[in-house]
Amino acid sequence: MIGIATRADIIQQIGPPQQTMQMDGDEFFFYSVAVNNRLADWGDVLSSGGAGFQGKTYTPPPRPQRTYILRFDGVTGKLKSWNVR
Repeated sequence: MIGIATRADIIQQIGPPQQTMQMDGDEFFFYSVAVNNRLADWGDVLSSGGAGFQGKTYTPPPRPQRTYILRFDGVTGKLKSWNVR
């Protein structure tokens, strides 16, 4: 997709970014996505079931996040690069 996709294509496919930034004439889109973890999902199911049997409420802990950074050319609007953190 590098050199082919534009900002409009990405917004149409993924949706609007959580954060944007402009630097050196380029535009950056930031997307945060929760990391999938099946073991943690099962832990949440068991913990919420146990709390329900005790008549208590259960709030799951926050999940780790991955941040996807997309860099677009300021003139053409085409995707120049991307990174995951």
